Amino acid sequence: MKFLGYIQNGTLTFPAVQYQLRQQFVATIKTGDHVEETLVRKGDPKTKEQLGYAFAVVVAMVKIYFDENGIDLFGCAPTARFTKEILYNACAEDDDNGRRLTLSGMDKKQAAAFIDRCTHWAATQLGLYIPPADSNWRNKNVQ
Repeated sequence: MKFLGYIQNGTLTFPAVQYQLRQQFVATIKTGDHVEETLVRKGDPKTKEQLGYAFAVVVAMVKIYFDENGIDLFGCAPTARFTKEILYNACAEDDDNGRRLTLSGMDKKQAAAFIDRCTHWAATQLGLYIPPADSNWRNKNVQ
């Protein structure tokens, strides 16, 4: 089981729901059973804006490029899901054990590096310019 907490004044603290789930899990373990607990320092979680940009802009623009240029793989036009897999392989972000991460497993810094590699890959391999994320998009009037 995995439980996400944070350090507060030198003490490992869990949000109420995580604490309750952890206690319920521990209660299922018999007295005398051996257990292992691993602590991992996690980075800041990725943001909704990063996910939105990655999927709504980067993946979408690469897929449109594939469609408009008739690029297919084994006779099939890449779907958005397959386009995402192409980017995961071409612009891989690995964890400390060398396993490939997807956006769901990345922290904020890893997601930013992955997105940068994707836009660089699109520019160098496809000649496709993907505009940078606009942090003020909510403040602009859409007409």
